[in-house]
Amino acid sequence: YLRSIGLPVFGDAVSGAKTQAFVDEAASVSAAAAAAVAAGIGADGADSGVAQAEMQEEEPLVTMDIGQGSEISIPQRVCSVFFEAEFSVGSMAPTFDVDISALGPDGKPVASFGLTLHSLDGRAAHRIASTLADLKFLRWPDFLRAREGGAGLPKALQDTPPASALMELLRIALSSCGRATLPEGFSSPQECVCCYFDTMCDLWAPAAADFCHLFHCEEVLPSVFCVEIASSFVLGSTFLRTQEYYECPNERFRRQCFSFDEYKAWCRSPDGGGQFAFYLKWHGFNIPSWVLDDLRTGRLGRLRPQEEALLASIPSHSGTHYIIGTAPGNAPTLRHEMAHGLYTTNEDYRSVARSILSEHLSVQETEYLRKTLLGMGYWDDPDILRDETQAYMASGDDLGSARPDVKRLLSENFDAFFERARRGASGAGD
Repeated sequence: YLRSIGLPVFGDAVSGAKTQAFVDEAASVSAAAAAAVAAGIGADGADSGVAQAEMQEEEPLVTMDIGQGSEISIPQRVCSVFFEAEFSVGSMAPTFDVDISALGPDGKPVASFGLTLHSLDGRAAHRIASTLADLKFLRWPDFLRAREGGAGLPKALQDTPPASALMELLRIALSSCGRATLPEGFSSPQECVCCYFDTMCDLWAPAAADFCHLFHCEEVLPSVFCVEIASSFVLGSTFLRTQEYYECPNERFRRQCFSFDEYKAWCRSPDGGGQFAFYLKWHGFNIPSWVLDDLRTGRLGRLRPQEEALLASIPSHSGTHYIIGTAPGNAPTLRHEMAHGLYTTNEDYRSVARSILSEHLSVQETEYLRKTLLGMGYWDDPDILRDETQAYMASGDDLGSARPDVKRLLSENFDAFFERARRGASGAGD
């Protein structure tokens, strides 16, 4: 997914694989020396008078000639209500280091979120300064989605701007062969960004109403409701407990009451994969309505604001139904999740999909697919694995089985039932 939106996967760079260095013309930071922006606003929306964000009018650290009569400047310091960054010349000139401190709603550095980007070339340092400068007109009410001050933000930073910016800073550094010293306790850039989002949510404490306007719910198939959420951080944190309550491979969480901290601790253990990167790992979610019933009645524990917003976004439905979650515009993931919805809500669709799998896959191929899905983090339940297999193949992924014929049959099955449902909805509208 990260690659599909133009972001290299962080793990590639961390593991030492070389990625394409940035050679694009760096974005202008002509406004980097603008006067101080308005004071930060606290969680209650009032002027706190504490969190000041300023772009200092001072001499640049370095001005560099990049050829063809063009120059770029590396600032000494860039600040917003979310980050404070100090630039310095690296130990191996002409490279640069950037010390970045995350700021809380009170304007003070958050001790657990200081990081350093090392050995940046001039273009990378300039792009990092530009990305940080993009945040300068934002305030804390813009934490989940940029509002008035975000009119000029790049699209990639419009949703959850500070978390998206932090991901972009790490991408720039690692894709230009730089290095990142992460805060203590984080094993990867993905984990650092996911935990930054959670920590800032804890500090700012947004209410359910702050999340509600980020959700768009539509009945995409009969009794299948799709909740679209643009930010992967909001999407993942909204569905984490319900998804893992439904089908977590660890029985400590499946059908159990648990907290975010307990789940994160497991993720960081060897059995859980060694890191918490849930929001960047999973791009779509699917849960039957009984899971929402359990969420609503408190069986998963105390509701989080995102979960309250999720419950409020789904229309009342008296019968069995299904909920899927995706980001807008992610067509393959939407198709995958709708295949789950059909499998659960439409008995005829489920029967045909099962027949295709049982009649066309050998025992050895079925076992290969089982091991593949278990390696991806799915629960070892026969029907869950059948459901996942048909959903992946119906959306164009044969999971390495080298069975394009089976993928085609399952895709055609999805198309036929989807078209039938679409015609039915059209007829109902007439």
